[in-house]
Amino acid sequence: MRIRRNLLAEPFYLVSCQSDGLLVPLHSHEDKKSGPKVTVVIGPNGSGKSTAIAAVVEELAFMHSLLYPDQRAKHLRLAKTGTITYRHSNNLYRVVRMGTKIEAFINGKEADPTKVPFPSRALAVAHLPTDKFRYSDNEKKDFYRYLGLRQATNLVTTGALEAKVVADILAGQQSETYPLALNEWLAILQISDEFEIELRGLPFEVFHIQDVDDLDRRIRRSSSKNAAEHLKFHADEGSAPLTQRDIAGFFRRLGRLCEGADRDNFPPLKSKASYILPLSALRDDPLITRITWEAGIDLMRKMRLADEIRLMVRKNGRRTPFADLSSGERQILGTFTRLFRHAENGSVVVIDEPEISLHPSWQIRYIPTLLKALRHLPSAHVVIATHSHFLVSDVGDAASLVVAETDQTGRWHFTNFEGDVFGRTPENILYRAFGIGSVTNFYVEHDLTQALMMLANPAKLDREKLHAIKHRLDKVKAPDNPAFDQILNTINNALIG
Repeated sequence: MRIRRNLLAEPFYLVSCQSDGLLVPLHSHEDKKSGPKVTVVIGPNGSGKSTAIAAVVEELAFMHSLLYPDQRAKHLRLAKTGTITYRHSNNLYRVVRMGTKIEAFINGKEADPTKVPFPSRALAVAHLPTDKFRYSDNEKKDFYRYLGLRQATNLVTTGALEAKVVADILAGQQSETYPLALNEWLAILQISDEFEIELRGLPFEVFHIQDVDDLDRRIRRSSSKNAAEHLKFHADEGSAPLTQRDIAGFFRRLGRLCEGADRDNFPPLKSKASYILPLSALRDDPLITRITWEAGIDLMRKMRLADEIRLMVRKNGRRTPFADLSSGERQILGTFTRLFRHAENGSVVVIDEPEISLHPSWQIRYIPTLLKALRHLPSAHVVIATHSHFLVSDVGDAASLVVAETDQTGRWHFTNFEGDVFGRTPENILYRAFGIGSVTNFYVEHDLTQALMMLANPAKLDREKLHAIKHRLDKVKAPDNPAFDQILNTINNALIG
């Protein structure tokens, strides 16, 4: 019998991932501090960042499908070999895959692969419709979950994003930790946690729906499916069919909670009006109905019971439609309402280019806020691919920085950033990660000084360090600076000799 252990003990993080010839270092195995971890993979376009983080979740998903065949996923992208190294509590684990054969090691000693703890979930977050992640329907049993913009049809619309945000808030707020994590981001956006749903053009008779026949009469002209088909789609797998009690209970409760719906002087049943539904009051209660609020609102949307269903937020005290928020505000809400719904202890989360649509001030606060929100999920590791030096300019020792580069043959290389990340200026990050700078740049001058000191004292020459310095200096050389070129030639001769 296969045993799956939850990763609740601390610390937990990935050390490295190798998939075929691609090796990505992720975090130092010497870190024994508890709490969530963040790794940032930074580099220019074409350096393989997005491919690398996609390979991480794909390898995890494939290994998981081999360890737990009863939960095997479909349409996996198969690499020939893979190795995942990770720390869990005081032990270092290495899971090695050769084709479909799995081996496991604990602190270097061979172990039964089915008995080692394994990450509980792999989540992929993207902010472009052309991302490299595999699409997933995100069913309850799924280990890998896609949290990007694409739908099953590869279509991307603001309305679809809004519907996802509503569904994720309704599902997420059923847990105690979800609002705590989300509120860290709402404070940045200056948005209140008082979310509301506006049901525009809703006939009053909807509150009096009693059974499937009532639903059919309402949706006959607006849906290609009948009510029974809609209800079957939303019923839990293996559960009994929804009953008249479930249907009547949901719509009766909807009427009680909608502002303006429960009045002494009822309007004509077919008259339409707009109603406000406060999300904070929407708690699932199977004693009243087995239709959850997430499923119920989605049913109303698909059956077109209202002319429009809108998410409303309160920003600076004013009620604002979700569609009227800035692209950056919609992106952050879309990302973290989904992420905190699906993340759990032991999760590995990869995020591709989160800086898109975000002001630099939000980029600077992105990782500190993420780590603060993840305090409610103490055993989680987030891996971010980015072009933005602002994203890593204010992070502490819970974060690691990996530089993505392309060599002269076009091969990708991923190396740990030398030294601490915290306190690095944007100018330093630009030079170290992107090769953007000039010979008057302080950090270029520092590299030159370090190189000249080693050249002056060959006994203390560190070839690896000197080679890294030369690699950076090569990127900023110019044809009008012969003195700089001469220093590079001297460094090159020292490395050859």
